[in-house]
Amino acid sequence: MVLPPLAAGDVQADAGIMTRSRAIALDPQEIDGLPSLCVDPGHRLGPHTHRRHHHDCSLVAGHADVLGRWLGAGSHVHIPAGVEHDIDAIETEGCTMYFEYTLVQHYRPDR
Repeated sequence: MVLPPLAAGDVQADAGIMTRSRAIALDPQEIDGLPSLCVDPGHRLGPHTHRRHHHDCSLVAGHADVLGRWLGAGSHVHIPAGVEHDIDAIETEGCTMYFEYTLVQHYRPDR
């Protein structure tokens, strides 16, 4: 499933590729088909949490502060469900990343 790129400031917690399996192998063509997220220079998404999904991001261009780390193209981030995070490009030229969500195996909405 390929979604259009998100605009800076947009957060769609349930967008992207969601699987029940943690095992994922993608060839270059499949990677190019992943949803992308662009954060414009001087912007950030804002702190948020995905309760039901683990979030994996691969930065492909630019720089951003993610989880307190200054990251650039070629970096990868894994954010477990429930961990608050932000993609902050306020002091950078912006960034572009591919992302995917993996459904937590034993998600219980009552917890």
